[in-house]
Amino acid sequence: MAFLEKVLDMNTESILTHLKKHGQLLDADIAKGTGIALDDVRVLLKELRAEKAISVCSMTTFKD
Repeated sequence: MAFLEKVLDMNTESILTHLKKHGQLLDADIAKGTGIALDDVRVLLKELRAEKAISVCSMTTFKD
């Protein structure tokens, strides 16, 4: 397995572990909690969703 693939696998496992521990979270909170860049978290969440490893919902909020 190439180095990049190992890093992606480790990041994917970190995200899954974090979600199992903390439950439903925003992508930004996952990034903050795991130390993985937000853009990378978003890519990995899309992959996990495609694999049906997670379910994803969107949320609309109003901020003052």
